[in-house]
Amino acid sequence: MTTTRKPKAAAPEEPKLGSNTPKGLIVKVKKLTENAMIPKRQTKDAACFDLVTTEGLYVRCINADDKSTMLSTGLAFEIPEGYHMKVFMRSGIALKTKLRLSNQVGIIDADYRGELKLLIDNLSRERVYIAEGTRLAQCLIEKNVDVSFEEVTELSETERSEGGFGSTGDNK
Repeated sequence: MTTTRKPKAAAPEEPKLGSNTPKGLIVKVKKLTENAMIPKRQTKDAACFDLVTTEGLYVRCINADDKSTMLSTGLAFEIPEGYHMKVFMRSGIALKTKLRLSNQVGIIDADYRGELKLLIDNLSRERVYIAEGTRLAQCLIEKNVDVSFEEVTELSETERSEGGFGSTGDNK
């Protein structure tokens, strides 16, 4: 008895590292400068996409009277309605330098169409040079949660109650 098997379908090609192959949600990106780079994942399972600077400059040390340094990405985004973008410092930059995002996590709303700029603070005692093309930050697209606030006169009781700022114990 002869059996005929269907040929196996070819497996879909794996996206290359750094690929921008859409897998679902599409975020439109406009390059505002020629040297701007579309955000890319550096590994296939990375949650975030790297953001690259379009200018080289020194970030001076911050003191109480200074403002943060603003770095350009040369990109504007059309984030789909119902989503937002979170911007974080890349962990390698945070480990190797004293550079920090001024607001720790940047939030880009779906209705913002201006350039994504990075607000940077230098907590070191020396100025730090950021070269053009540095992968300085990373972004994550998340779905908004539909929330409403309800004013009440009482809140439910919990074991913790109003305990905060170390009330759950020391790390000893």
